[in-house]
Amino acid sequence: MKKLLTGLIIALMLFSGMGATLLVSANSSHALADSQWPAFQGDSHNTGRSTYGIGDNPGGEKWKAFLEDEVTTSPVVGPDGTVYAGSHHQALYAINPDGSQKWKYSTEDTVGMADHTVGATPALAANGDIYFGDANGAFYALHPNGTLNWTYHIEGAGDANSPTIGPDGTIYFGSGDFNLYALNSNGTLKWKFKTNYTVIGAPAVTADAVYITSTDKCIYALDLSGTLKWKYETGGQIWGAPTITPDGNITFGSQDGILYELNSDGGLVWQFDTGSYIGSSPAVDTDGNIYLTVENGQLYAIYPNGTLRWNFTAGSMSLSSPAIDSSGNVVFGCNDGYAGHVYALDSGGKVLWQFDLPSPGKSSAAIGSDGTVYIGASSYLWAIGEPTTDSGTGDDTSGGTTGDTTGDSGSDGSAADDNGGTSTPGFEVTGALLVIGLAVVMQIIVRRKK
Repeated sequence: MKKLLTGLIIALMLFSGMGATLLVSANSSHALADSQWPAFQGDSHNTGRSTYGIGDNPGGEKWKAFLEDEVTTSPVVGPDGTVYAGSHHQALYAINPDGSQKWKYSTEDTVGMADHTVGATPALAANGDIYFGDANGAFYALHPNGTLNWTYHIEGAGDANSPTIGPDGTIYFGSGDFNLYALNSNGTLKWKFKTNYTVIGAPAVTADAVYITSTDKCIYALDLSGTLKWKYETGGQIWGAPTITPDGNITFGSQDGILYELNSDGGLVWQFDTGSYIGSSPAVDTDGNIYLTVENGQLYAIYPNGTLRWNFTAGSMSLSSPAIDSSGNVVFGCNDGYAGHVYALDSGGKVLWQFDLPSPGKSSAAIGSDGTVYIGASSYLWAIGEPTTDSGTGDDTSGGTTGDTTGDSGSDGSAADDNGGTSTPGFEVTGALLVIGLAVVMQIIVRRKK
């Protein structure tokens, strides 16, 4: 009998371990994609940091893709070089690396005529799914070919803003209804947390916490179950996203003109007064230096201890968050009257190049693996790099292999993902393996009795 009990325990441990391994694997397939620039500011910490360099980028027009209306979303880049961006034409676009259109997904409501503008930045999952929200409170998951996987609808008024994907595949995004939403990878609600005003910026997610900012003037730290750990109040609304520094601190700007850095317990480490409204998100390099644009057109480079390193005057206004390449070069957009500019500076603040845009913009730059810089302005997605003889798609939006796709927006989390239904990925597999293990042990017991 002892041998039988020992066998039972070993079998349970064996099959439970296999199930746990498969569960981790299933969850990791829905985590943030390991790609060139998979989310706002490039990663789940919102660092704005790339592992690729722009040193060989001459700052010319490589191509431009017409997205049919104003582009305020920041682009993201997939593992195969596909660039994704939304526009006020109520659509998300997938653009090939050569600037041609791969597909377009329309969010337009042809019946109720509600505004489904896509103005927030998408996020890419490791399994290829694309997550994004619109101005009418619909949040979408698309398959890599641009067809609908599922949708989640916010109850009442409120746009769905830029998402971040956690290590376990949980999707976090803020809304105009004052809530932070946490969704499972199959589109069902995990939990939500209510602030006192709009949550605009993309959440920053670590292994044990979610950090969000709100226009109620506060930054919030939550645990992964959605329980409040602490909050810190500033003197103004917070529009930008929080950023995690290499030492685990949290930095963010406020409309009171101050850049704050807090430790993971919510204590103030330092503050830096810029003297101007801050509507962007800070970027941080591997050494902990912080880069921030402010609304009076200044870019500040700040040492990890909160003192000024250098500053650069770019234009009259900037809402574009900086991006940092592997060598510490900085790319950002700014506005100057009725025109826009994209600047590339070296790590000491010297201009590498300037690219002029036909109109002001709010989009932040993304960096591709070949050093190409992608940014939205006017009705176009621009690729800045080595100029080509054919500078892109112009006003042609008919390209691509799949064309326009539109899905029934369905009900909250009603469409199942590859794991089926509304269950948590991996648990069905684990349960099945345990049953098989028990069956094997029972067979042994029966044979011994015979």
